[in-house]
Amino acid sequence: MRKVQETGEDQITIGLWNTNTISSKKFPPMGYTITFNETEGTILKQASVESIPEFLERMSDSQRIYQAIKSNPRTSPRASRDLGINESTIRSALKKIV
Repeated sequence: MRKVQETGEDQITIGLWNTNTISSKKFPPMGYTITFNETEGTILKQASVESIPEFLERMSDSQRIYQAIKSNPRTSPRASRDLGINESTIRSALKKIV
């Protein structure tokens, strides 16, 4: 689990990674934003892990590719340019996904 929160803010964003698994399938990273509001109470919303730079740098290439393709389908050459990952690595990761 990783978190991002600026000092004095009433909001925190957390990222959850399933890294150690023996008997169950590995799930993709999940993100949540928690807002603490005096009038409305605590609000929990799902957040996009790939949109938070501090989380993106902690993701494996395969996770980054999966999240990028899921949120914005694109060709392998385009994904390679966008993510800064070798095109052959992208094709290999896509074969595992499908």
